[in-house]
Amino acid sequence: MARAFWKTEVLRPDRVRESWQLEQSEEALLWYLDWLAACEQANADHRSLPEAIRVAVDAAGARRGLAARFALPIPRPHQDPSCLSAFV
Repeated sequence: MARAFWKTEVLRPDRVRESWQLEQSEEALLWYLDWLAACEQANADHRSLPEAIRVAVDAAGARRGLAARFALPIPRPHQDPSCLSAFV
């Protein structure tokens, strides 16, 4: 998955990237992959708090048969980062 991301998003043919941008992107991706590996090794959850809350709400709603109609709308930071202010 990381290789596909690198090819489709970082090395996009429609964007010219400077060498320093590629170096920073590589370092960031390697850090993230190391972090995921450390989480897996420690049997830790790698999800953010909003992600974990969304999953918990969906699971609780599904157990009660309400998930499709009445699940609370949990903000998703990848759509709107300003929504995280509700959790602070």
